[in-house]
Amino acid sequence: MKRISILVSVLVMVMGFSVSVQAALVDMNNDGTIYDTATQLSWLKNTNTAGTPMTWSQAVAWAASLNTGSGFAGLTGWRLPATTEPDATCSLQYNLGGSFPLQGYAYSCTGSEMGYLYYVSLGNVAGGPLTNTGPFTNMQTGPYWSGTVYAPQPASNAWHFQFYGGVQDTNDQLANYYAWAVRPGARTIGGGSASTPVGYSPQWLMITFVSLTLVGGILLRRRMLR
Repeated sequence: MKRISILVSVLVMVMGFSVSVQAALVDMNNDGTIYDTATQLSWLKNTNTAGTPMTWSQAVAWAASLNTGSGFAGLTGWRLPATTEPDATCSLQYNLGGSFPLQGYAYSCTGSEMGYLYYVSLGNVAGGPLTNTGPFTNMQTGPYWSGTVYAPQPASNAWHFQFYGGVQDTNDQLANYYAWAVRPGARTIGGGSASTPVGYSPQWLMITFVSLTLVGGILLRRRMLR
């Protein structure tokens, strides 16, 4: 019974470690999308699929166009990344007063989708430079539009994120910025979509296999020495 308890405890630690290693940006199906296992969001692998900078309304329309027919890579639900307010992680906070919450801006805004990707998933630092683009291609250092309008001026201003230094800010919706699309969930192996990944990376499988082999060897050695 004691040996069984030890085995269960070790397996729990092994599986916990494996799951933590699994959290990553995964190109699971080589279909032009990258899945972030931490946020459960799928991003376009080509970060400049749209081609040229555009106004905010054009960017919103472009992202929506990816959902026509069977969608991009057979997936729908594409949109511009969201900006969350209030966001206490931001380096600067602006108090608008009235019924508006604090507006977080500048560096380290990990509460928003692009901010989390830049700082946490990719591991870049405040102020730049952009040193890690992960599995993504054509990442532009200029600003990318968020799909979230600026609450005090929703008809004229919207949030954006600058990948050259990790800055979150707002600007006039008529400015020309890049557009990048994201959607909730990942494609399952064999088609369709799911809220969580059903496959595991080769690294995850290797770590699990090696760990279980070591556990089995330790228990076998203990038994032979008795």
